[in-house]
Amino acid sequence: MTTATTDTLPAVLEQTGAAFLRLHMLTADVAEAQWQPSRHPVSKEDTGIRSKGLTHDPVAHTVLDTGRQRLRAAVQEAESAMANALRVMQGADERLSAALNTQRP
Repeated sequence: MTTATTDTLPAVLEQTGAAFLRLHMLTADVAEAQWQPSRHPVSKEDTGIRSKGLTHDPVAHTVLDTGRQRLRAAVQEAESAMANALRVMQGADERLSAALNTQRP
């Protein structure tokens, strides 16, 4: 008997695999960029510089860069999503395997 779920399973599998691979490639592509200052122009408010005579601090500039922070948060979210997807799939695999083993003579 065929259901709507089994009819769409190949498409779901293909889309899930493609999304996982894309996230993996994107996180690899931005591995270094997430630790560098962003390439967009930084407003004076984001630099922390309020008057002349202050020492330029490249570490603070990098750490406080809002573009870099957004990229880092997106990388962490993608890594977490991939780890969660793996745990869900492994759990489903274990439950299905256990159920199948109880059905075998």
